[in-house]
Amino acid sequence: MTRSNRPNQTSPLDILKQLTPSPDTGARVLCVLLVILTLMNSIVSEASSWLVIHQNTLPGGFITSIITNGFVAGRSGLFTVLLFIAIGVFFFRDLFRHWWHQYRVPLIVSIVGPLALLYGLDLVLGAKGIVWGLTIGVLFLLWFCIPVERKWGTKRLLIFCAIVSVVVNLVGASLLATWPSGLSAAISNNIAPLNGMSALNGALIAVWALMLGHQRLMILNIEAWALVWVLVIIGAFDFLLISRIKGLMDLTGLACAWLLVTGYWRPRYLLDRIRLGLLERRVERRRRGLHIVDSDDRTLH
Repeated sequence: MTRSNRPNQTSPLDILKQLTPSPDTGARVLCVLLVILTLMNSIVSEASSWLVIHQNTLPGGFITSIITNGFVAGRSGLFTVLLFIAIGVFFFRDLFRHWWHQYRVPLIVSIVGPLALLYGLDLVLGAKGIVWGLTIGVLFLLWFCIPVERKWGTKRLLIFCAIVSVVVNLVGASLLATWPSGLSAAISNNIAPLNGMSALNGALIAVWALMLGHQRLMILNIEAWALVWVLVIIGAFDFLLISRIKGLMDLTGLACAWLLVTGYWRPRYLLDRIRLGLLERRVERRRRGLHIVDSDDRTLH
């Protein structure tokens, strides 16, 4: 038997499976929930009042939308999906360069084929942009849910997502009932829909960034924890340019994430931290008042 001198080549699919961790139970539950509720909202028109918050959510008793609003994907476009793919190519550029030289045709088919399928599905549903928005929502969930769930576990992840979703949507529904003019932006006439995973994704990104701490992010070239302030700035721009209520909902999601991660949502813990801070400042003031005088045989304070 003749032994081949050609080295064994691993297929792109095998390499992708090795690099991409499979989602755990929590990430799968959230993705399935996102797909089902989004398609239900697009196909069954009568279900929208029960799935998406509106001005009559609280007065009319459409309480289910307080839970489901964040899992009804908003509209998006092909450009957003292409941008997400470009970020993935940047992270694995050496691998994609190898694929381009060794598996050029399969690589093109594996990218163009799903995009064409999604485009056709979007046309069939008759809701232009919903499928692209759903795709982005699933990709974001998988990207950030997987590392958070590996760190926290399934139960803690699901409880976190439930709390953030309910608080954010409750704030949005309350503002809609009492401040309907808040749908427009602060300095423009733009009005953005309030459904979608923007607030929850922001909260998950904040948790992921706080977990990484002082590690530097390649694209932004900043420490990971500083990404939280980038999200706050984006929320402020949403308030000014997109929709005031939407901006407040996104900022509420970030605030929830920070409170839940740091433990400041517990009043006793928050008061203890405040007392500790005041005590440290008092000790520091006293320390600055001490003067050390050196003598020949001893040190006088």
